[in-house]
Parts: sequence; C-alpha cells; structure tokens
Amino acid sequence: MNQPQSNLEGSCACGATRFELVDKPLFVHACHCVKCQKAAGSVFGITTFMLEKDIRLVSGSLDAEALDDAPHRFRHVCTRCHDHIYTTATNHPATALFRVGTLDDPRQINIDAHIFTKRKRSWLTLPEGVPQFDEGYDRQKLWTAANLKRLEDAIKELDVQ
Repeated sequence: MNQPQSNLEGSCACGATRFELVDKPLFVHACHCVKCQKAAGSVFGITTFMLEKDIRLVSGSLDAEALDDAPHRFRHVCTRCHDHIYTTATNHPATALFRVGTLDDPRQINIDAHIFTKRKRSWLTLPEGVPQFDEGYDRQKLWTAANLKRLEDAIKELDVQ
C-alpha cells in the first residue's frame, strides 16, 4: 500500500468544518458496484477505511445522521452545509468510511484495490499492479498485518472505555 503517512487536511464544501487525518488510511478501495457508482455520481466510489480516532476536527462541527435504510449507519456531516465527511456503523466499531473528495488534495490517496469490477464500465482501463476483484476481497488476506493490528488495537481500546 502506497499511502501518505499522515496529516492530510480537508474541509466540507462551505469550509466551516475543517479536519485533518492524523494517521494513514487502513485501506482504500474503488468499488465499481452500481450503488457506489450512483452515490459517487461517477464510474466508481472510493472507500477509504480510517480509524475514526484518526479524523481530528480542527474547526466547525459535525452532526451524526442515521441513514433511513440502515439505522446502524451514521453519516457525519457539517452542521452548516450538511456536506458528508465520513460514515460510521455500529457493527464496524472504531472505523470510519472517509470521503476522499473532502481532502484539500485528494491526489495523495492511492487506491489499494478495485472491487466489483464485473460491474465496471467497459471503456474504463484499470491500472496494472493494483489488485482487482470481480466482487469483494478478504480483508485478512489483503490488508497489511500492521493495519489489521491497528484496527484490532483500536477495537480493544473501545472495549476498555
């Protein structure tokens, strides 16, 4: 995985809420399923797995809005413009699905894998050397041991609190 180390900064659309990522992502995949294409308004959606504790609010504030179709999932949005910054889920403790497009320079985030490629647009050529899967992947096989350990430690930390 070829991710920057840390301290990426970003904001919501109106700029009232600013944040920084204080550690690197656990994993980043591009999902080519139809649902992600629709949500992104593009040919794929980028899912950036972060530890929620590694998203530090610098200014502004966020509201957590439960999703109508998945009440165990929460969108964290700017209280002023309601721009979606990241999503959490009670069944996936300690993690956040962070929206890369909110970064000041999203080019610093690299895609570690492409999933649901059986739904990708036929004219889209994916880069060689980046793992590709017709559907999903096994996290235990694809994530680095260090990032699996970071996740495990963060979940244990939540259990202690």
